[in-house]
Amino acid sequence: MNWGQQGFLYLTPKTEGYTLARQFLNDTARFFRNGRPDSVYTYKVLLLTEISGTNFPEDYDPVVVFYSLHNGLRDSHVPLKICGNYLVFQYQYVTSIAGETIWKKQ
Repeated sequence: MNWGQQGFLYLTPKTEGYTLARQFLNDTARFFRNGRPDSVYTYKVLLLTEISGTNFPEDYDPVVVFYSLHNGLRDSHVPLKICGNYLVFQYQYVTSIAGETIWKKQ
């Protein structure tokens, strides 16, 4: 990737050589790679203010919080938006090495 280039870089199963899927059922989130189980978490959808303790306008945005099955501790969180049949994880707000991921409902 040319860092001076403007625009978006779209990663797809064709460009990456594998598929990813997420399944949310009750309080369990299952992650799949090439149709095979990759990882499992419990999760909650909360407002950022419930885990951040700051006082920014973004604190009232929804986030999905993933918890370890082994110890129940928070593993990670990511801001989210739901747009029709799409779930958008906004990783660009919580890491410098990832951008949005867009998931289509099956």
